[in-house]
Amino acid sequence: MKNPLFEKLFEKNKERNDTFLLLENESTLTFKSFIKIVNLFSGSLINLGLLPGDRVAVKLEKSYFFLALYGACVRSGMIFLPLNDSYTSEEIIFFLNDSEAKLFITTSSQSKNLPEVLLQKKALLLRTLDKDGSGTFSEVAGRAIQKSQP
Repeated sequence: MKNPLFEKLFEKNKERNDTFLLLENESTLTFKSFIKIVNLFSGSLINLGLLPGDRVAVKLEKSYFFLALYGACVRSGMIFLPLNDSYTSEEIIFFLNDSEAKLFITTSSQSKNLPEVLLQKKALLLRTLDKDGSGTFSEVAGRAIQKSQP
């Protein structure tokens, strides 16, 4: 199936070995490596049972993983719902309920502070993704994410 937005933003760069991002530790990430992560994330979303049109709520610090999750949602036809990193628990619950998100991705440390009412929702999957690429979401991708890091 054609996906014009993904093709316009990402697919056209899948073979480029030049720098896409300069990271905090002054290493670089190539277009090719970044799109490999996008594709792994996309496969992970599908492996979790999400379908086109499903909402993926993300509350992470800005990083290339955050951007890759956006690309994965675009590739898979899912709706990317970025949540402000400073939202309170009450605000998170509101946005997750209002959006009917199927998946909520946050850091391991933030997931420990989530209210019990949120964790008991049957229609919501919770996965974690930390700045180093570890977490339950990366486990879905078979730890290939960590292997593709610069």
